[in-house]
Amino acid sequence: MTRSLTVGLVAMLLALAGCAATGEYPMGGGQCGPNDPVQKLDVKDCVVPGS
Repeated sequence: MTRSLTVGLVAMLLALAGCAATGEYPMGGGQCGPNDPVQKLDVKDCVVPGS
């Protein structure tokens, strides 16, 4: 039962994420643009906790 529930929830999440409008962030709904702070992120900015 839990495996099918997990698969169902993942499928529903993917379906919702796929319905996001172009030019908007899927979770927040904010407008994407050239001045977004995420544009300046680099791999060095991502740190794995505990390493």
